[in-house]
Amino acid sequence: MILSCLIFLGLVFHLNEALYVREDHQISSLKKYAFSWHLDEIFLVGATLIHVISMGSSSMVEEEQYICHFVLSTFYLLLIRKTAQTIPADRTQSSVGLSMSLNGKISYPIISLFSVLVSGRILRAWHQGGINWVNLPDISKWLKLAGHEYVKRLWLLACLSVIILSIYVLTFLWTRRKMVLAVGFSFFIPGLMVLKYIISHEDDTSGSFTYSYGSTVSAQKIYRVLGALTVVAVVAVPWLIHIWTSKACSNGDICLSTSGSHDILKLPPLMEMRDSFYVIGWAYIFCWCLLQLLLQQPTNSLPVLLLLVQIYASMLHSFSAVPAHKHWIEVTALYQLGMAGHFALGNSNSLATIDVAGAVIGASDFSMLSSGVLMFIITYASPLLFLLSMPMWISVKNFSCLVTSQNANFGDLLKMMLGFPCVIPLCLNSVTLTAYTIILLLMRNHLFIWSVFSPKYLYVAAATVCVYLGVFIVAATGTYIYLVTIFRKRYKIKASTVA
Repeated sequence: MILSCLIFLGLVFHLNEALYVREDHQISSLKKYAFSWHLDEIFLVGATLIHVISMGSSSMVEEEQYICHFVLSTFYLLLIRKTAQTIPADRTQSSVGLSMSLNGKISYPIISLFSVLVSGRILRAWHQGGINWVNLPDISKWLKLAGHEYVKRLWLLACLSVIILSIYVLTFLWTRRKMVLAVGFSFFIPGLMVLKYIISHEDDTSGSFTYSYGSTVSAQKIYRVLGALTVVAVVAVPWLIHIWTSKACSNGDICLSTSGSHDILKLPPLMEMRDSFYVIGWAYIFCWCLLQLLLQQPTNSLPVLLLLVQIYASMLHSFSAVPAHKHWIEVTALYQLGMAGHFALGNSNSLATIDVAGAVIGASDFSMLSSGVLMFIITYASPLLFLLSMPMWISVKNFSCLVTSQNANFGDLLKMMLGFPCVIPLCLNSVTLTAYTIILLLMRNHLFIWSVFSPKYLYVAAATVCVYLGVFIVAATGTYIYLVTIFRKRYKIKASTVA
């Protein structure tokens, strides 16, 4: 474990250096920027170390959600401070919508950061009891006291908002109108199916929701449609996206195919790669949110929407922030948002908070394997959601300023695109797993070894599976897009040579 932790840390430093070093190996301004440290970066590293060390206390393990929420809120306040200091300079620039502002006062980066903060504050208040403070009032308890009618209305509102917001985000690629219409209409169908499922959902006289045979069949159909559409999107989009290649991007759109100084960045294949990442990442996020609206408790429907808002706001900030943050900072922030969302959905480090009821939704007969998979999906909904958003993050980042070598090729671009989204989650998880394994060995004679530390270790082990699964999906998606792009490029060159 210690060796793997050191290997991942070494890979992070290597990637951070490789992304900013020029071919002549001279100390450039980009390299100086890569190794300079800002307050938000120092805080994030220090807070991560303190968080790991705090796991040696049983009370900190039981109330870990407070540490996560504090770290995130403080970090985003530091980002707001850092971004606000650059606003006067941004107003004097006019580079393709990166420094656009509203009413000439507040820029998009500030709005996106405030959206993350406000959403995070509501999520913190949704389930704030933890283990020792279960009696504290929170929003979820108030909703249950208000009655099932209010919960069902909130469920419907959250589902409608997820569909509308996701379709709107897809229209940012309006330069490919045919693709947006085709993909949007296709994924609108499972959204309507989830809405129908919610509307037809029955409740008993006690105010709790019941599951009939009809709802079981509907859930199974939704599973199949979501799975089929996701697979079709991943397989087909890289092959078909070149049909709708745009010749130009308007200043008002998120132009994912911005040209750079190097010739390779002006080639249509790179534009198609980035747009493929965007569409596939969008499909992952949308389908996962619909699945969670189906599986999570109805009182958790609005937290699912708020997690989606945090993702899209983070993407907007990553795209529009000037100057851009370091890649490892943005990926770490997304990872930490996912871990904080894990507690915001009502989870804790106690096995008693696992949602067993949701593990039988859509199940005709009991199966330990299928129920275990559904429990894993429900419990780690937030971490997997943010890991599945990495393809979209890759698409909104501008890698043109990093490709300075004349010998750069698509393999170098693939390494830059997939490096941090894959290595950073593995590194953070490895640090946590290694540290907590050492802590568990030291605490083996502790009074609370079986009630506190051992259940926490089970959660850490399950989180490791979650991280490796998410990273595998991201890496497989990126590799597939790369292989399709290279194949089409070589086929096009061969066809032009024969002609």
